[in-house]
This record gives sequence, C-alpha cells and structure tokens, in this order.
Amino acid sequence: WINAWLLGRSIAKWMRASKCHSPIFWTFLPTPVVHDIINELEPELVVYYCTANFLKTSLAAKAVEASEQELFRRADLVFVTSRQLQDSAQRFRPVAHFSPCGVDFESFEACRQSKEPEDISIIPRPRFGYVGGLHYWFDFELLLEAALKRPDYHFVLIGPDYEDTSALRKLPNVHFLGKRSHDTLPAYIGAFDAGIIPYRLTEYTESVYPTKMNEYFAMGIPVISTALPEILIYDKSHKGVVA
Repeated sequence: WINAWLLGRSIAKWMRASKCHSPIFWTFLPTPVVHDIINELEPELVVYYCTANFLKTSLAAKAVEASEQELFRRADLVFVTSRQLQDSAQRFRPVAHFSPCGVDFESFEACRQSKEPEDISIIPRPRFGYVGGLHYWFDFELLLEAALKRPDYHFVLIGPDYEDTSALRKLPNVHFLGKRSHDTLPAYIGAFDAGIIPYRLTEYTESVYPTKMNEYFAMGIPVISTALPEILIYDKSHKGVVA
C-alpha cells in the first residue's frame, strides 16, 4: 500500500506539472502495485511488456502469479520477448504479440571500425567475450572448465558481479573488466573473436531471449551459446548461425 501511494503520488505530480491527461500506462512488472496505480490513474491504454518468467526467478515471485494473470487479462496490449512467454500469456488472453529484444543497430554500426578500448587491446587473442551481469543463471562451472581446458584462449567478462567469482579470478586467461556504459559496449564487443552466452539450463532460462545475442550479431562476430530453447528456435529459423 505504501509503495502504491508513494509511486502513484509521484506520477500524479508529474502529470499535473506536464499537463498530461489520458496517459498510456506501460509496465514491465506484473506486481500488485501496478494494479493500484492503474486504478488511480485511469489510463487511456494499458501495455504490459513481459520480458521474463517472474514465477521462476525465486520462491517469493510466486506472490505475483495471480497479479500477472490479472494483468494479462486487463492490459489492452501485451508484448512478450519469447515464444514460451507468448504461450503463457495466451492462456489468459487471445493475443500476445511476440516482440523480442532489439538493438540500436546504427550505434553499433558506427563502432564497427572504431579503435579497440585500451583495456581489452592488451588481452591476447583469441578472445571469447561475454557482456552482462554475472548472476545466478551464468554457468560459472562451465566457463571454469572451458578456461582450464583451453589455457591459450582468453575469456573476457564485462558486467557487474552478483555471485562468487573467486575461482575464475585465479585463472590468468579469464579477464574481468567490470561494468561499462552501454554506449561503449559496441567497441568492446567488436574486439571479441566470438561472443558467448554461457547460461545454465533452468526453468527460468527456458523463456529467456538474451539481448546480448543481437548485440553480438550487430557487430558481426560469431555467437556460442548453451542450448537455451529460445536460441535453438532462433538458430533453426536462421539456418544455423549459433554454435
């Protein structure tokens, strides 16, 4: 109730200041707070963009199950980022639009001939790079095994740590560059020899469409991934472009 009151008050204040009437309400989250705010604002249009299977993220996420089902029914438009999420949404509404994550191709294209960032240029080749959070769904054991079996390959990880990475940090051919601003990512990706997506296969990642795949392809580098269902679908429809 407190969250709904604080957020609703903030939005209402902005609407008054900008003379905004009949707003379009767009949400990526299906929490109960969203319904409270919709009731208060009475928007002209409600859009839900479903980007993840929240019910599989944690035990606490079970609390949003009924709320998301209601949002699927209530929203005027529903977009989803994967085929599995589309199937889930269409259990509660006739139409859910498949709209996978995109990429700002122009900004990536502009970096195609750019100079390599200094901190990656000193890393020997071949470079197998990953861009994104080092979170629970990242398969650290898989990368550790690969790095140990191929000491002449260099694995470059760009993104914040959310899990224990101490075992990987001991290896001389695994390089942690930390978090980088999004506008610098194309230059880093362009310095990879291949982009990797080493995700665990879990109930959650069954419905994940990794945006980084599009970013890797936008820079024209090969992509190597674990067998995520959405990537297998993509690979089949594009005649085998992912290893």
